[in-house]
Amino acid sequence: MYKQQKTGKRGFIKWIIIIIIALVLASYFFDFSVQNAIEDEQTQQNFGYLQENAIYIYDIYLRSLVEYLWYDVFIDLLWNPFIEALEAMRNGEPTVFHQAAQSQIELIQPK
Repeated sequence: MYKQQKTGKRGFIKWIIIIIIALVLASYFFDFSVQNAIEDEQTQQNFGYLQENAIYIYDIYLRSLVEYLWYDVFIDLLWNPFIEALEAMRNGEPTVFHQAAQSQIELIQPK
């Protein structure tokens, strides 16, 4: 039987549907226009303020961490070995995994 996990990570679609229904009801009962709210000058100023501060926080506090994780962890440790393994398979050469397995077999069964 299927058992639902209680991880607290479920229900994302449910919240999207609830927000859409709330917007439809607000537009029907309160004559609320999302377009007018977004195009309002004060809303645009608020979005500009949030954008400037988000860029500032990213540049000052997060850029070095994100670049380290992207270039030194993801690219160097994951992406490049993955591409090298794919190129080795395409060329019919043994991959790092095959070489490691062969060396383990040779340790167990010496020639």
